[in-house]
Amino acid sequence: MTQKRETQNNIIEHTTSRKKLIFRESFKKTLSEQKGSIHIIRKLLRALKDAPPGMFAKDATIALTVEQHTERSDIYLLLIGDHRFYLKIQKQNIDRPFDDFGYSLVKNMEAVKKCIKEFPWARVIEFELGYTDKEKNNYYIAEWIPNLIPLEDFMKGDDFLSLPVEKRIEIKSRILFLMDKLRNFRDVQRKNIYCDPKNGDFIIFDLMGQKK
Repeated sequence: MTQKRETQNNIIEHTTSRKKLIFRESFKKTLSEQKGSIHIIRKLLRALKDAPPGMFAKDATIALTVEQHTERSDIYLLLIGDHRFYLKIQKQNIDRPFDDFGYSLVKNMEAVKKCIKEFPWARVIEFELGYTDKEKNNYYIAEWIPNLIPLEDFMKGDDFLSLPVEKRIEIKSRILFLMDKLRNFRDVQRKNIYCDPKNGDFIIFDLMGQKK
């Protein structure tokens, strides 16, 4: 039996014992701008299954570009008309199954958002869709923020090293505050934190649930 619940800010949830879906109404509207959008996206994903980073495929007004392939996930830039999105597909792992990663990641990131609300210089990436289907395939779609720099790379680069000493100390202190605040969440690593060079804000990706 399907359960449908509308939460705040036009966020819709559909959950059953076999599937879990959460999405924004605005993203549903974006998908509806292109007829057969879901079918097209699946076709493009098949075409790029083993493609190296930088390769892209396009059909109608939808395009996918490979950003990264790892043992655990595939990451793409998804273009639908004039809209750009971050698409992550979590791979199944026999030793560590992610039964509802797509859906749960959305919930976890909302918890992270509440946890760091006191820090105006840090925020989580805003989700558009989280989905776990009956075969336990997991999809996570979020806003695309251009030119983000992984925190580790930012700390080694000229943008950081050329800053006044006082500013560098301030940034390092912010990182320590942030990491301490998130200490009860799993997978808290610098690789999941990015820097927006436009304003210096920290953008947080992909933190899983709180430790028990």
